[in-house]
Amino acid sequence: MHLLSWNVQGLGGPLCKRYRSRLRQDLKKCLPSAQVDIILIQEHHLNASRISQYGTFLAGAWEMFWSAAVGHGETQGGVCIAIADRWKDVVIQKQILVPRRVQYIVLNDARLNTQWGVVNIYVATDRAKLWDVIRQGLPKVDHWCLAGDFNMIEDQQDRVGGSGETIHGSELAAWERLCLDLRIADPWHMHNFYRPTESLHFS
Repeated sequence: MHLLSWNVQGLGGPLCKRYRSRLRQDLKKCLPSAQVDIILIQEHHLNASRISQYGTFLAGAWEMFWSAAVGHGETQGGVCIAIADRWKDVVIQKQILVPRRVQYIVLNDARLNTQWGVVNIYVATDRAKLWDVIRQGLPKVDHWCLAGDFNMIEDQQDRVGGSGETIHGSELAAWERLCLDLRIADPWHMHNFYRPTESLHFS
């Protein structure tokens, strides 16, 4: 399964129709050669009204699972999970855990009798509290994948632009509790992490 995580920094607001073709073009440029199965979008800035106008903006058959942006002018944050047609039938659960910030889906692999969960995260502030909310709110499944825009780094060598401040104190402790409980590992240093395209590959 190939996952693509992308902070789009807004999808156009009142001019959203104009941005549909641009987004499709950008997706074609950044997608890896292998086919992408799930796209995790952060910070789309679309309120519920704009989402209802958008429909499925991706080329091909995709199921769009939106969490609308809210806040000043209803334009802050917002996350979305796009699921390729071939995976729709194995999605057994979709949930918004924290509005405009955290959502997840659960997929059931009947052949292997295994369930996979994918969490899409956009973090702005108060990460320590959010990590505990996620840890306590997710259902029990066999495997979890966390992706999105965390706005943090564990180590200076992970930095690519932005703030160079690393997490520490209660924030680091909450993050480590989350990683331990969900049995997740940072794929940054794994061979199957495609850094140029920001895509994760799970075989």
